[in-house]
Order: sequence, then C-alpha cells, then structure tokens
Amino acid sequence: MKFDFRFESLLRYRRSLRDECQRALGEVITRRETLQQQRHQIQNQLGEQSEQLRQIGLETVLNVDGARSRQYYRTVLESELAAVHKQQELAGHQLNRARQALVEADRQVQVLEKLKERQLQEYTEHTRRYEQRDLEDIWQGTHQTKEPK
Repeated sequence: MKFDFRFESLLRYRRSLRDECQRALGEVITRRETLQQQRHQIQNQLGEQSEQLRQIGLETVLNVDGARSRQYYRTVLESELAAVHKQQELAGHQLNRARQALVEADRQVQVLEKLKERQLQEYTEHTRRYEQRDLEDIWQGTHQTKEPK
C-alpha cells in the first residue's frame, strides 16, 4: 500500500502560485533597479546641464540661444526625473504587495506541506503497527501449531 496525499493537486497548485509570486517579485525588483538607473542618469545629465549653464554665464560674450536650449533641456530632464520618481513610488508599492503575496503563498504551501508530513508520519506509524501485528500473528501461528507432546 502506498501513501496517497489527498491534497497533492492542491499542493502542486499552491506551489505554482508561489512560483508565480516569486517571478512577479523578481520583475518588480528588476523594474525598480531600472528606474534607479534611469534616475541616476537623469541626475547626472542635470548636473552636466547646470555646469554648462554656469560655463555659459562665465563667458564674456553671452550665448543666449545656447543658454536657452540648455535651460529647456534642463526643464525636460526635471520633468523626466519627476516622472521617474512617481514610477519609483508606484514600484515601491508594487514591491510591498508582491512581497506580501509571496509571504502568503509561501505560508499556504507550508501549511499543506506540514499536513502532508503529518499524514505521512501517521501512515508510516500505522503501516509499521500493521506489519508488526502481522509478524506477531505469523509468529503465534507457527508456535501454536508446534505444541509439545
């Protein structure tokens, strides 16, 4: 007789849900890292634009078109930085939800795994007792037929 866990299909399903939660968490983490890199790039570009504007201001002949184009580009970068910041906040909320979902999915898997383990132990103990009883019956059967005369 073989041990058969009644909820094996549910356990497989919950494991697949947990795997999906892990994948989703990985995607959110990757997205946050990408946004962080974008933020650093934009901040570096803003720093470069500020330095170029400062250099233009130090020139004896003022280049108005160059200053205006750099100021416009700086404004574009600032709006991009604000958009990235909002996306980072959203990704932070998504990360928290993904972590919570993974914790819950993992908990559900662990509950079923503990149940399976407990039932397997009960099955093993029951089988051991049953086999022990069979051995005792066999032993008694062989010794009762050989009564001394």
